[in-house]
Parts: sequence; C-alpha cells; structure tokens
Amino acid sequence: MRRLAAVSILVILAASCGGESAPVPSPSRTVEPTATTPVPTVTATTTPSASPVIDVPVDAPTTYTRRLASNKVPVADLVPVGAEVTTAWRLPPTADQVSQIALAWTRGVDPFSSEHGFEVWQLFLDKPPWRLVYAFTDAASEGVLGVRFDVGDVTGDAIPDALTFEDKGGSGGCGVWRVVRSGVGFATPIFRRSTCDTEIEIASGTLRIRAAEYEPGDSHCCPSRFRTTTIRWDGTGWTVVDRVVTQA
Repeated sequence: MRRLAAVSILVILAASCGGESAPVPSPSRTVEPTATTPVPTVTATTTPSASPVIDVPVDAPTTYTRRLASNKVPVADLVPVGAEVTTAWRLPPTADQVSQIALAWTRGVDPFSSEHGFEVWQLFLDKPPWRLVYAFTDAASEGVLGVRFDVGDVTGDAIPDALTFEDKGGSGGCGVWRVVRSGVGFATPIFRRSTCDTEIEIASGTLRIRAAEYEPGDSHCCPSRFRTTTIRWDGTGWTVVDRVVTQA
C-alpha cells in the first residue's frame, strides 16, 4: 500500500497505460551525487550551501520578498502563473532546523496533458528571504498525471527530506521516484528510480522498496512474488540493509 501522505490538498489522478514488469532492484550500493550537510544551527541561512538544481518554467518565481513564517506564506505565490498547488508541506522555524516549504503543483485543463512540478523553498537571513533551492518540472508532453510526496528524515541529520513520485498511471502504477535531501541552505536529489509495480516508502530512516516479480506466464494482476528491499543512506550512497522475498 502506498503511504505517501498529503498535508494540505491532494490530487490523485489515474489513467490507463500498458503495465510493465517491475525492474530488478539495483545493486547493493549506488553512489549518487550529493552535498555535505552543514550542522543545522539557525532557522535561516545566509548563503546556499550548494549549487541549486532548479528546473521550472520561465514564468515561475524563484524568490519571495516578504519575510513571513512558513505557515503564513501564500503558496499560490510560489508557483508558475496559472498553476494550482496540489500538496503543500511547511516546516516551521525551530532552534535547529531551517524553515522550509515543499509543494507540488499542476497547470493545465486536461489531466493527460498538463504540466506538473515539485519545489523546495527555504528561508534565508539576507534578502530575498524566501528562495527556491530545488525544483523539477514535468512538461505536458511527458505524460505525468501528477506529483505527490511524503516527508521524513532519511539522511540522519534531523532535517526532513522528501520522497516524491511522478505518477504516469497505468495498471502497473508506473512512475518516477526521487529522494530530495534537504540541508541548511540547499536541497539536492540523491535517489531516482523509474518503476512499475513498485511501492517505495520512508520507514524508520530508511527507504523500503517493494517490487512485484513475475515468472513467465504470470498475468499482470498476479505476480509470483514480491521482493522488499530496505536501503539506508550512509552519507555518500545507499546500502542494502535487508532484502526479503515473499510468495504472492
């Protein structure tokens, strides 16, 4: 069961496309590009800690000039013109964590040909106070039906990270999963996997990946077994800490 939670507004879209067999889980260790996490000491930061990865439409804002608490920022002002926020999550300022906002948005009338995106904003001490530190956009031509996400600390630094899913629908629930690591002054992707017939969730500081496995002759509804792989971030990459195969 997917356990991705929506905190404000959640749009779940469905469509039909051909199902695919789930890919075999990646090798026991995959090193992804990342950035060194500073020790979180303030609720805002003066300069970014890493070059931001920002992929947004040309009419999307990348700064917000009013110094407001995260729960007071109008999230509709953070997305491209004409876009609708579908999910928003806010981390209020605390003594040891940077204040930030994560959100998903959609733009378009036809659910099968709309733009979708995900963004992470953080509060800085200098001007402009609110800045976009990470974003990706799925163009209308990419066939994404919606973006949803869950939050939780999967990197062990006590700062919530985001697990996103770009839903492409179909009987196999195909789509793209990402883990976006957040730190003081930055957010960066450290995991990306395109799957079908697979569920990924944050579980006690790890990622739990449950994938269907098919034998020749299996119908799509009825895989022979499920493989559940648990991986943990060690600061430079992902290490398998558990793998269990169960018969369907």
